[in-house]
Amino acid sequence: MVDASQHTDMEGLDLRQRLAEIDKTHAEISKLLAETRKIAREATWVPVVVGSTAMTAIAGVIGAALALTLKLIGN
Repeated sequence: MVDASQHTDMEGLDLRQRLAEIDKTHAEISKLLAETRKIAREATWVPVVVGSTAMTAIAGVIGAALALTLKLIGN
């Protein structure tokens, strides 16, 4: 038979376990929010980086074509 003091100890243990689970869940949510913010920041810069890289590549191709054209013409 369980006496009142043992019953109270079990309730206290159960409460501590639940609070620990809540703390763990809170930490996981905080981590997910931080990762979401990081992804959002990166998503802002990706188009800029891709666009500038593409523009540099296009400028390089145009420059090479122009140089080849001028060499073929003889200037």
